[in-house]
Amino acid sequence: MKIGSIEKIMLLKGYSKDWMASQLGMSERQFSRYMSGEAEWTVKLLEDVAKVFQMSLVEVLSFDEKMVFNHCTQDHSVFGNGNQYHAADPALVAELKSHIEDLKSENAFLREELKTTRNGGS
Repeated sequence: MKIGSIEKIMLLKGYSKDWMASQLGMSERQFSRYMSGEAEWTVKLLEDVAKVFQMSLVEVLSFDEKMVFNHCTQDHSVFGNGNQYHAADPALVAELKSHIEDLKSENAFLREELKTTRNGGS
């Protein structure tokens, strides 16, 4: 049986098949067999996967990636491990964009100054 939620969680957490396999004490090939549905998952193996994800087995099996994005604006953990996902404050975004533009202008000015200095001040 293929369990697509495991692949989705791996993707969201940035875990490779090779890394997961090493955490579970198996070869990448063996882990790939589970991921593709060629090999049958055991409850013990699923519990081990849940531990690697720092999630409960129920969270892993019922995982829906839409939930991650639906909860981005709420003040609670998505994965149950204390990671917080918050929407950015629009005022802060505007302030940061303005700061980035200022830095770009300063960078352009300093590049021109450097060119002038390298060309002997001409």
